Amino acid sequence: MVSDEQATGAINGPKTPQNQTFPTLDRRRTFQERKIGHRRVDETGQVTYKKIETSQICGSIQLGIGYAVGSIASKPERDLLMQDFAMVETTSFPASGSNITPAHHFTDFKFKAYAPVAFRYFRDLFGIAPEDFLLSVCNEPMRELSNPGASGSVFYITADDEFIIKTVQHKEAEFLQTLLPGYYMNLNQNPRTLLPKFFGLYCYICRGKNVRVCVMNNLLPSFIKLHQKYDLKGSTFKRKANKSEKRKGSPTFKDLDFLDHHPEGLYLEAETYSALMKTINRDCRVLESFKIMDYSLLVGILGYQVSIRMTKREKFKNPKWKRNKLITKPLTS
Repeated sequence: MVSDEQATGAINGPKTPQNQTFPTLDRRRTFQERKIGHRRVDETGQVTYKKIETSQICGSIQLGIGYAVGSIASKPERDLLMQDFAMVETTSFPASGSNITPAHHFTDFKFKAYAPVAFRYFRDLFGIAPEDFLLSVCNEPMRELSNPGASGSVFYITADDEFIIKTVQHKEAEFLQTLLPGYYMNLNQNPRTLLPKFFGLYCYICRGKNVRVCVMNNLLPSFIKLHQKYDLKGSTFKRKANKSEKRKGSPTFKDLDFLDHHPEGLYLEAETYSALMKTINRDCRVLESFKIMDYSLLVGILGYQVSIRMTKREKFKNPKWKRNKLITKPLTS
């Protein structure tokens, strides 16, 4: 919320109509644009989430994950049980340290690990060893994405580009918890799933605030230089990238852009196409069973030549266009 002082601007002298100064509409608009959801950027560039510095959140999360994952490095020699999905472990991290946690320079905090044993099984299914996971997440400082998107979430990326840590709302975290049993079943039955891979769900508690985060795989690491990427929902209403998105160095296009850029679609080998369609159909049935309808397919394209800036008229005039078809290969999650 904007404080009374911020809303009315600086006040010079007695509070009278003659000498009371109000900010211009542009200044108010600028301030509002700096706050999206719980994420706020002040005039100095300091980023906070729920009024806590995101740098402190990042460092504290790394400490918490290091302890939570390290404490169950070895997978239990038993099958996963239903109660494992409902388990929550809470650990206190005083700045002075304790007999189980190290001293640190952050504010005292608590850290909750949701379904730690279940996520240990998940990481094993994904082929992620505990030591590798800890090395990626905790060994070096993570970087924060400067462009959080419309959700106002905070995104951290590990130094090796392997994982993304994203803040989630309370309802989102609760919903993910309810999905875990079905999610585990789907992973066992459909190892080629294109659904997001979740490696952990945690809650950082400080100053009476709860910051919930989930750890996911990074679908677009920086070392993969895509020529094009699309966020496809299978609909056309308002499904076109806006001008500001198109000006970006690596824009994310939408359905109408895809139809414009690739009117004949993409060419895949028959075997690849068959496997991809089976996976997509199976994943859609899983999402339907979870009553999830707001989802999209992220498509990344690596090509030898990209000519998406050519208009349809230019393509028609250019006889080389048909000979220079975009050669594509599928990227999976």
